[in-house]
Amino acid sequence: MAVEDTRLMKLWYYLIQSPQWVTSGELARYAGVSERTVKNDLTRLKEMAEENGCLLTSRKGKGYSMEVTDREQDTAVAQYSAAEETGTGQNVRLWP
Repeated sequence: MAVEDTRLMKLWYYLIQSPQWVTSGELARYAGVSERTVKNDLTRLKEMAEENGCLLTSRKGKGYSMEVTDREQDTAVAQYSAAEETGTGQNVRLWP
């Protein structure tokens, strides 16, 4: 799995688990990359979120938030969440 895919999965999981808005700085620290890299990743992640029954929202001055909008279509989050809890997150793909 590519490093970028692993990073996107980490960002996805972090956002979906967060009950509040998350800044790009916080995401950058979590992923160990620059804020610019996070912002580039979030552009791709937004498209993937929509394809997997989630909505990634950004608010100036607040940050980012992700919510599940379609529980039936949201297989990626369920798979990755289960894998994270068992410590096998690196082996789960969120998307084709």
